[in-house]
Amino acid sequence: GSVQGAYLVSWLVEEMLSVLREERREANGARDYRRLSLRRASAKMLLMM
Repeated sequence: GSVQGAYLVSWLVEEMLSVLREERREANGARDYRRLSLRRASAKMLLMM
């Protein structure tokens, strides 16, 4: 119900902030690029739902 939806939204916000943080760190070195792109793809899939 609404509780699950609110939990999903808060989790999604945390994920997006984490992705943004990792993107900023990526400017220094792209060693985590594969993991970052995987997380970005999963976030996009969640947004499509």
